[in-house]
Amino acid sequence: MKIHSKNEIIEKVASLIPKTNYIEFKVIKNKPEIVQIHFENMYEYCPMSFQMLMKLSEFFDTKNINDDDRYHSNGCETCDYGSVYKFTLTIRPEKSS
Repeated sequence: MKIHSKNEIIEKVASLIPKTNYIEFKVIKNKPEIVQIHFENMYEYCPMSFQMLMKLSEFFDTKNINDDDRYHSNGCETCDYGSVYKFTLTIRPEKSS
């Protein structure tokens, strides 16, 4: 697995996610054995397409990427304002056979 600085990871992820006012993300772990990126978005989960995952796979040189801890909290009953949808991408080196 390729090692990148926190700033390099933030730059790469920012280039891949749709530009909206609500999506927030942060690198919560950046170690050689694990990288975790936490995403939050209002109204719906941050879109994470197969193409985006493939680009992250190439960037980190691993296919061991999992979508962990997917959960949400509801907002306003009538308009959903204030809702928060969260998940964490966990990236690890591929296991050797």
